[in-house]
Amino acid sequence: MNFIESISNIEIVNGAISFEEISGNTTIANELTTRVQNANALFFPDGDIFSFIFRSGTMSLYKYFHSQAENTGLEIDIFSPEGHYAEQCSSPDIIVISNLLVQWAVLPIITGIVSSYIFKELEEHKKAEMEADIKITVEKDGVTKMICYKGSTKDFEKTLKVIYDVVFNN
Repeated sequence: MNFIESISNIEIVNGAISFEEISGNTTIANELTTRVQNANALFFPDGDIFSFIFRSGTMSLYKYFHSQAENTGLEIDIFSPEGHYAEQCSSPDIIVISNLLVQWAVLPIITGIVSSYIFKELEEHKKAEMEADIKITVEKDGVTKMICYKGSTKDFEKTLKVIYDVVFNN
């Protein structure tokens, strides 16, 4: 991945994965291929995509996104065949939103749900701020860029505003 831009606590790098690459892979089951083709947002594993080992909290996050996506046009899924899902452990003091591949058209919906999820987590932990580790890969016209954010939740929302101007303007 090539470094493209660094703004505050955000790095934007060339993405290494796309919807077409995933759905065109002949080693995945037809059922999973169909789910990928129908999605415009997809959680995928950390590291080797075929390990089906996800970052801690991914299933909970997927369920939250799914509950918030009603009537938005968001078709979210998780890249894992039935019965092959596992999660890594991480610190409960860090909000992790990781390895989410999204189409450019739904990025505003995704960022709204991410902001809502962060707010919910802050309320549940009874904290004004927490650390966040967020990785979202955005695909537009066959080009992907990964947005990586590590830092305070209080800085995340204002930094989001910069993303729209920068992601595909390099």
